[in-house]
Order: sequence, then structure tokens, then C-alpha cells
Amino acid sequence: MKNLLLFLNSNAAQLPLNPVHQSGLKDEMRVFEIDKVTSRRTIEGLLEEFISASNSS
Repeated sequence: MKNLLLFLNSNAAQLPLNPVHQSGLKDEMRVFEIDKVTSRRTIEGLLEEFISASNSS
């Protein structure tokens, strides 16, 4: 889970995700909102990219 958060944070400017800031949440509990224009296939592609990057390291 920590790797996924690192991936999301490091690519935040390029991802169709907006962080939802909620006070009192730990880093592990960060919440992201998907941009309403982004397709499901785009999100699936990003997750597949994360999985392949995780498997190669």
C-alpha cells in the first residue's frame, strides 16, 4: 500500500486524481478523487503501470 501511495504522490501532476484533504488522516489513509472526465480504462491503465513497476523492482 505504501508503494501505491508513493506512486500516486510522485506522479500526482500527471494523474487524473485529486487528493482530498481531510484533517487527522495518516498518510496510509489518504483519499484521492478521480477526475470526472477520466475514463475507467485510463485508471485501469495507471494501475497496470503501477503493478508492472512494482513487479520489476
